[in-house]
Amino acid sequence: MPPICKTNLKRNIGSKANARKIYYLLEGNVTEPRFFDELFEKTNFVDSKEIRIIKCEKTKNDRGASNCLSMIELAKNYLKNKKDFKKGYDKILIVFDLDIYKKDLSRLINCVREEKDVIFGFSNPSFELFLLMCLDKNFIKNLDSKTKENIIANEYIEKDRFIYYLIKNDYKFDSKNKKSDFLMIAKNIENAFDQK
Repeated sequence: MPPICKTNLKRNIGSKANARKIYYLLEGNVTEPRFFDELFEKTNFVDSKEIRIIKCEKTKNDRGASNCLSMIELAKNYLKNKKDFKKGYDKILIVFDLDIYKKDLSRLINCVREEKDVIFGFSNPSFELFLLMCLDKNFIKNLDSKTKENIIANEYIEKDRFIYYLIKNDYKFDSKNKKSDFLMIAKNIENAFDQK
């Protein structure tokens, strides 16, 4: 599956009325919404003549939904009342961490294959790794083998997972704090795309 980027999403159609609609639904309740809200609302990452970005808001009952199947069901339920959703043209973007599938990737693969109007955005093992790559354009290149092992394992250090601990302590960015400057990170999204 290709990475999420502008070229995967856009269509060259020339008018706002014909813009492809991308509905997005996020697993997280703080970090991912803050990042994507800043990215889509306050940067020029997408051209509104090519793509219209629409957030799928979770209700109180949906806040705990984090596995792929429940996220797809949430997206489908949200779109049932959207008469202007064009199947085969408009898309639903679902973003979640792969850490919940460590033991059963086959279930995830089957889930992804069945959905034609859904674009899946996976972060592995957590979204904070993607944020680190936005913050530091040489993050992956400069990793030593021990840090790579710790990232993959993403075990707890003190009370935090390793990647969250790393971004909070080494980069002085608290991704769980609603007051953190996510716009600064969103403006540097190309740093992450340039790293493999």
